[in-house]
Amino acid sequence: MDKAEAAALALSESRLPEAFSILKPWWKRIREQELRKTGLLAIATLRQPDALEFLLALIADGKPQAAIGAIKAIGVYVQDQALWQRVCRTSKERQDVDLKPFLEKVSKSMPV
Repeated sequence: MDKAEAAALALSESRLPEAFSILKPWWKRIREQELRKTGLLAIATLRQPDALEFLLALIADGKPQAAIGAIKAIGVYVQDQALWQRVCRTSKERQDVDLKPFLEKVSKSMPV
């Protein structure tokens, strides 16, 4: 794990309200795919409403790769039925990309 990944995950574990205001612009700047995945996971694990809304917005109208990454990141909440239903509804509204396979994969990979 490189320093950027470690820092992003440490920020997410802090769950400080200020962490999202650091992670969001950082994620938007990075281009390396693995680091972007880690960034989305860090944002998801903040457990903050603004962070979850950001991920839902990526699912709704972000670039397909970002939407897929957001689904995988927010998959840590698959047991939260209300949130996961929002994820599914938002995904189904996309016209430009079929996100259903990724929803199913995340749903199946999470323990019941």
